[in-house]
Amino acid sequence: GNLMRTLLLLLAASPFWGTANAAIAYVASTSGYNPGPGWSVSAVSSAIDTTGATLVVLVTSDFARTGCNNTVSDSKNNSWTCAGVHYSPNSWSYLALWYSIPSSVGAGHTFTVNGQLDGFVVAAFSGTATSSVLDVYTGTGQNSGGSLQTGSLTPSNTNELVITAAGAYMSMNASSVDAPFSSNLAQNLALTANSSPAAIAYEIQTSATSRNPTWMFSGTTASTALIAAFKPAAASTCCTSTTSGNWHNPVTWGFSAGSC
Repeated sequence: GNLMRTLLLLLAASPFWGTANAAIAYVASTSGYNPGPGWSVSAVSSAIDTTGATLVVLVTSDFARTGCNNTVSDSKNNSWTCAGVHYSPNSWSYLALWYSIPSSVGAGHTFTVNGQLDGFVVAAFSGTATSSVLDVYTGTGQNSGGSLQTGSLTPSNTNELVITAAGAYMSMNASSVDAPFSSNLAQNLALTANSSPAAIAYEIQTSATSRNPTWMFSGTTASTALIAAFKPAAASTCCTSTTSGNWHNPVTWGFSAGSC
């Protein structure tokens, strides 16, 4: 009767399965460095809990011209991709961007870099795409200067994760980065003489906004900086029912699919 039609009309106005995927979120970060002596020594990070992470970003800093020639691994046996390397014109500062879409995460997660390097920083995030996650990426380097911009980047989509990182030559540490990254400086690895430090910061955007952050350094020797945008997870699909019925006519049903 009329009561049944009323119930059906109310149900027809609402989605009946599926919810939107969670937004990107910061999970944890860590760093590691080459303790020496010599360059060709494994650098191992302290352990972090990466439970829930769908993306791990790792940036290496060195002056041995290695970059993507280093070997990156972790205690959960994930695979790693080197997106590229940026360096100063005099080749004194090299900065390489690595990332992993992890198949295994959790407590006690450590990271190792083998090769001729000095330091590296790591940051893990949840809510990112689980395939083809890297959207856009750029970077630059200079022989001298107390500050350096990464180069302009605009994400292709809303709700992306934007990462920026910096490295320098011979203990010229990154002292700061400008807003909005300044409030999310995840790691700033400051090292002593004859080492190349590194730092990493991030922004989780709600709209696709162009960024060209400036890193400040503690001295004026060679330095490098990069910026990259990573895609969010695709929104889940749900089904919404529609109806053309009313109080006096039979209810007819229809369905439409879209993002919840």
